[in-house]
Amino acid sequence: MLAWLLIACGGATNESEYPFEPGPDMLPGDNCRSCHKADGPYEDAPEWTVAGTVFTDASGSSGAGGVTVRVIDDEGSVVEMVTSSSGNFFTATPVVEPYLVELEKDGVIVAMPTSPPSGGCNACHASGPIGGAPGALYVGAFTSTMTCDGVSTLTSNDGTSYPCDPYVCDTDSCLFACGGDEDCVDGTTCDAEGHCR
Repeated sequence: MLAWLLIACGGATNESEYPFEPGPDMLPGDNCRSCHKADGPYEDAPEWTVAGTVFTDASGSSGAGGVTVRVIDDEGSVVEMVTSSSGNFFTATPVVEPYLVELEKDGVIVAMPTSPPSGGCNACHASGPIGGAPGALYVGAFTSTMTCDGVSTLTSNDGTSYPCDPYVCDTDSCLFACGGDEDCVDGTTCDAEGHCR
């Protein structure tokens, strides 16, 4: 395993030395931003601000092409990506945190209930998920529903909980901006820019 990590993210400095075929369908499910970042191991690898993979099922066995991934940043800018045949998506467009993420397939939109901690979606959405992620991003997630506890925690129909802190939740999603202190959890206040701090 250690040898693979050293080969996959180190040593080679240009495409001719990569231990894989670079391109939009490379390494689905891997954390793209472990290499596609400013201080990444590959000098000529583009820097992505947001990148990940959407699968056809929770096991992450097959990529889901044609899914629209929409990022709405804190300044209201919208970045849309469409997944490749492997389910991969990526952008180099700058996004201002915190931001919302939505997936859309066949007119059905599902929003991530909380703002992600980074643009490396597969870092948390993996077969061994971390950070409260339910696992791989997959189109079956479009049947999931969320319920707010009345304060700041969402619970999906499979029982997974998602904290909305420092914002409160409404019926089925977290707030990502505030209009007053009532939109913020206890101990935080709404600032002039509409952020709970």
